[in-house]
Amino acid sequence: MHHFELLRPPVPPRRKRWEWSTVPAPPPFDPDCVVSVAVHPDGRTVFFVESDDDDDDEEDEENSRGGGGGTFSFDTKQAWWTRHGGWLLPFRGRGHFDAELGAWVGLCSRADSPGHLCSCDVVSPSPEPHADEPRWKLREERLFCDDKFHVGAELVYMGDSQFCVLEFLKGSSAKRKRNQEHRPPRRLLHVTAFGLKYASRESSRRRSAAGVAPP
Repeated sequence: MHHFELLRPPVPPRRKRWEWSTVPAPPPFDPDCVVSVAVHPDGRTVFFVESDDDDDDEEDEENSRGGGGGTFSFDTKQAWWTRHGGWLLPFRGRGHFDAELGAWVGLCSRADSPGHLCSCDVVSPSPEPHADEPRWKLREERLFCDDKFHVGAELVYMGDSQFCVLEFLKGSSAKRKRNQEHRPPRRLLHVTAFGLKYASRESSRRRSAAGVAPP
């Protein structure tokens, strides 16, 4: 069974070193099925999203622990878990809070919208019975390159409503020289940097892009 650990700072004069301590209550979901994470602007609450797409064989076990897919949060100060509902936050990977937008921003997790940016209302960390799924918006413009070259991507927040998408791509399929056949396939890193701001009813975006081949 998985348990989270907290790294606590030293408290002079009793403790002089940072110390790890185990959170008594295990997470009410399968950590291996977490698909996205977001930190609340209060600085102490972390949200986790568990997808139950692959949990059919463990459905009974998950339900007995209160899981089975949904959105959860962990209060790092009080060391307790909260389940907010069976709905999922709309992004995959890391969701980043932007103070100017007052929202989380992430890469959309919907199968029909890969490579699109989405923003989502911040969920209250307070436990609310039957909490509604937060409102969210999808940007129409796609950020990813051609699907046949796509390997993976990550959204990075640089502060002040500035973001960049790091997209990993397959290299050229052209025939390699004989002395290079033992080398692993080449990968390309495509970087798209942009800023977000609200313009009337929706956010607008300023964008620049570049591609590099890692050594």
